[in-house]
Amino acid sequence: MRRELGEAPAERMLAEAQQVLPTPAGRRAVLLTLRRAPDPPHRATVADRMPPPAPTEWTPQ
Repeated sequence: MRRELGEAPAERMLAEAQQVLPTPAGRRAVLLTLRRAPDPPHRATVADRMPPPAPTEWTPQ
């Protein structure tokens, strides 16, 4: 979190997470931590090189 958000926002979020608040009946607290996969390196694909559609290919609107 510190790397993605910075020191101060991460500390605020951690402090908030440590607070003990009343829990509604029938509920329990759950904490999920997710990691996004790194973005793959960009490489040109066929769609990146396609020419614009010909005038006859336009859909009338």
